[in-house]
Amino acid sequence: MYGFMKEMAATNCVATLLGLVGSLLVIVVFLDLEKTYELASASAILASMSAKEVQSRLLIWVADYLTDRETRVRFQGHLSHTTEWKMGPRRGGVFSPTLFNMLMENLSLFDLGEDARLLCYADDLALVVTWGGCLLRRAQWALNHLSQECGRLGLKISTAKTKTMSLKTRKQRPHPTLQGDTLPWVPIYQHLGIWIDTRLFFTPEVRYNCEATKTKLNLLEAMTRPPARCWAQGPPDVLYSSGAFDDGLCRCGSRFLPAHFVGQP
Repeated sequence: MYGFMKEMAATNCVATLLGLVGSLLVIVVFLDLEKTYELASASAILASMSAKEVQSRLLIWVADYLTDRETRVRFQGHLSHTTEWKMGPRRGGVFSPTLFNMLMENLSLFDLGEDARLLCYADDLALVVTWGGCLLRRAQWALNHLSQECGRLGLKISTAKTKTMSLKTRKQRPHPTLQGDTLPWVPIYQHLGIWIDTRLFFTPEVRYNCEATKTKLNLLEAMTRPPARCWAQGPPDVLYSSGAFDDGLCRCGSRFLPAHFVGQP
């Protein structure tokens, strides 16, 4: 569990993933949760708080916060109609991330065996399977049990956005399945802002950073470039003149024309 935790960041999550790989053949399933806040189970959140020995008035207050809620949106002076909030913590609420994090903690602590581990950062999940036997069968077993646990907590895995990756090998394997849908194998995947490839060479990540850095440098260069001499445009022809320029204006006869062309012709 790494999201919303003290002294924890996305870097810690990615470092843990790479540490689990080592020299082993690994299958990683990058899971995407669908409508995380809207589908989160209020009863599961209250059960998690009770397990942490939260009692009395605070537990009653949270139960009231999660049930029979109504919300409206104000935008540019206009107020929307009232909508009943039926499921889970309200999106945008100050207290909602803390409540949702309790569900993620339960998910990260779910027992999948010694050779499978679920890494959670907010709602970004990565199931890492390092078993030395039939790796795909073990990954499928862990995926099925994890899907059942998500259902118990009111969470739903989006099969359309869930991807699988086999690290340290290019061997083609049968596709794992989830909820009757086939999960595709991908050669590269961006997890928590970092591009990961099957060989762990991080070539796509380096290329991405180089292109992003080049774009930013070009922007800074354009912003800090000193103003260039300008050439004036006068109808009907473009006048290329070496006459006197003053503050972006060109003297043409007895008139001053605004400059339109930057740089030399």
